[in-house]
Amino acid sequence: MPQVDQPGAIVLSLVSYPAFGIPVLEAPQVDAVRALLDHMGVTMVVIPDQAGLAPRDRIYSVTLAASLMTAATGKAPAHQASAWVWSGVQHAPPPVQVASGAITRCNAGLPLQGVVAVRAASQCVLAAGEGSSKR
Repeated sequence: MPQVDQPGAIVLSLVSYPAFGIPVLEAPQVDAVRALLDHMGVTMVVIPDQAGLAPRDRIYSVTLAASLMTAATGKAPAHQASAWVWSGVQHAPPPVQVASGAITRCNAGLPLQGVVAVRAASQCVLAAGEGSSKR
């Protein structure tokens, strides 16, 4: 179980339930989430994308969370059973080296959830980091 004060856990919490506004996601936040995934031995990440979920059962922006996970795992998710899935996380490529403002730009104007939005944002994040993955 991650400690609440671990940087990656804090980033995930802020993205899931942004009580103080949408967090800015830059390279340090992406790296913190990747470090947490590696430290915890995560093998799969699943983010539900169902419009009918009760507010307490869904995160604020599936699109933003998917952008973060795409950057952290270095790969786009698969859409399966109304959820976004990153499998083989333990063997994922290096995280995407995101330029300042890239994740924000990739999410600008997109809906908070849905297949079209998540695919567009994820592909944008990967394209923004092409040739600049690290590790």
